[in-house]
Amino acid sequence: MAGFNTGYLPEPAFGGYGRDRLAQLHSPTLLVNGGPDDVAYQNSIDNHALLTVPAVLAGHATVGHSGLVSGEQATIGWQVAADWFGYVLRSDVRAGARFVGPDCGLCTEPEWIVETKGLPL
Repeated sequence: MAGFNTGYLPEPAFGGYGRDRLAQLHSPTLLVNGGPDDVAYQNSIDNHALLTVPAVLAGHATVGHSGLVSGEQATIGWQVAADWFGYVLRSDVRAGARFVGPDCGLCTEPEWIVETKGLPL
């Protein structure tokens, strides 16, 4: 699963869905935000903290809400998504290197802040 600039709100919304739904996830999850100017910034951090599945929280410090999906940095955002699915669905080691380990690809790129949990090194 991957979510860009999103997350469940503290109180159920949008059809009654709340953060309790996070406990039902059963596959590795990537959450991406656009930094402190992204309206979903804190929500993605809070959701990541509640996940019990292997997960990555990746934040680009300056793109804001939806900048990695439809803004000037969309090419970068879509490549992050492609690498995530390559890693999770195809066990692509090269794609996984963007997310795994202290010197992961995203970890060393300027403007990115990455937090992982439960991923195999």
